[in-house]
Parts: sequence; structure tokens; C-alpha cells
Amino acid sequence: MFEAARGIDLDPRRLRRRAWWLFSVGAHGILLVGLLIWSVIHVDEVAPPSVMVTFLAAPPPPPPPPPPARRKSSRPRKKPSTLVQPTVTAPLEPSPEKPNEPENDAESAGVEGGVEGGVEGGVVGGVVGGVIGGTAIEPPVDPPKPKNVAPYVLEQNLLYRVDPKVPPHILSAHRGKEIVSTILVCTTSAGDVDPKTTRILSAVPGTKEAVLEAILAWKYKPQPIPLCAPVRLVIRVE
Repeated sequence: MFEAARGIDLDPRRLRRRAWWLFSVGAHGILLVGLLIWSVIHVDEVAPPSVMVTFLAAPPPPPPPPPPARRKSSRPRKKPSTLVQPTVTAPLEPSPEKPNEPENDAESAGVEGGVEGGVEGGVVGGVVGGVIGGTAIEPPVDPPKPKNVAPYVLEQNLLYRVDPKVPPHILSAHRGKEIVSTILVCTTSAGDVDPKTTRILSAVPGTKEAVLEAILAWKYKPQPIPLCAPVRLVIRVE
């Protein structure tokens, strides 16, 4: 029994070293497990993309085609032939005397509010010499057509803009890159973006609806006539 007790090491220094070693191994194991759990749970937030808008110059309209050349007729013109007819003098006969017609002294009664020189059946307030039944109707005025201008003209007149809301999966696919779209922006005289003439020229698939929705919310300074210019919209995804 005493020999078995002698085989057990009861040195307090060695016991302390073993206790510290076991505590250190357990602490490192707990710290390692905590780091693994934190790396699985923690997700980095996606930073909002920075948007940059550039304007492109519209190409000048092509010149109109030249008018077709008129064909010259090779047929000679016929000179009119003159016929000489002999003059025949007919005997003079006395013309019958016309009976004297009675003068119509009684003038037709006019209409109250009429003017001198009017016609029967006319409308009060009409114009002398007009047609019976005719009314003065102004012809319809066509709205002014949009004018193609340089991109900087729209850029200087921009008052309010909205950035497009690109879907998150497209932002993740283009992280560290640029999402470029080209839009033909046409404004009305009041400064609103015209949805009838504004259209997407080129865009990344899946972003056309978001870009067009944002462009239609932009506001510009009112102008005498509608304006059109190409706009280059750049979204930088960081």
C-alpha cells in the first residue's frame, strides 16, 4: 500500500503546471469555437452603390435628300396656227326698244343690328362679303415637336433626381464594377419627363424597369419647347 502511494506524484508545483495547462487548452478551445460561430452568424452589410450620371451628345440629324431633277421634255412645242377669216359685215337692223321697267323704290327691310351691304339670311355680327352659313373656326394648333439638344443643356436644367433601386442580386453580381445605362430623356415644356418619348437605349439585363422608373421622376426647369438628349447613367457598386 505504501509502495502504491509512493508511485503517485504529489508535487504541488507539478500539479499547478498541469492545472494551468488544462485551463489553457480549455480556454483556447472555447475561443476557437466562439470564433467559428461568430464567422457563420456575422454577415457584412452591403454598402449602397454610388451613382454617377453623364450626358452624351446627340448626333446631328441627317441632311434632307436633294429634290429629284426634273425631266426635260424633248418634244418640240407646236406653234399655234392662226386662221385668217374674212370679215363679213352684216346689215344693221334696228334694235327693238325695251319697255321702261318701273323703278323699285321700296327697299327691303333690314334686320336690327345688321350692317349696310349685308345679304338676306345673314347672321348678326358677321363680316360683309361672307358666305351664308359659314362660321369662323380657328384651325387646331399642333403641339411643338421636341428639339434635340446637347446633353449639357439637360444637365444644367436638372432640378430634382432619383437614383434607381437596382435589385440586390444584380448589385452582388456586379460588386466592384459599374452598371451603365443609356437613356433618351425627353422633357415637356413644364419640365416633366415625357413617358411617351423617353426610352431606354441600352441597359444591363434586369435594370431597365428600375432605371426608367427613376428617370420618369426627374424634374427639369420649364422651357418654351420640349427638349430631348441622351443621358448616360453610371452606378458604381463597391
